[in-house]
Amino acid sequence: MMWEERDFFPAALKALSAQDWTEIASALTDDGDPLFSETATATSDALRAHILQLEQEAESERSSVALSSAKAGNPRHGAETDGAY
Repeated sequence: MMWEERDFFPAALKALSAQDWTEIASALTDDGDPLFSETATATSDALRAHILQLEQEAESERSSVALSSAKAGNPRHGAETDGAY
């Protein structure tokens, strides 16, 4: 960026005409930041929902394994992973 400020932009200001700057400005689009677009938001929301679903399924499976283990007489099975995410 220092090179641009020191060398490039001053040279561009000297070399380009008003017409050139108009053409450059018209060629540029103002699409905004793609990180905060509606598509990115929808993708992020879908990913979050999927992660939450996977977490619920894993929790259900852990509960099922713990219940089966308790019925089999081993109530401590899985205790070392309880609450570890």
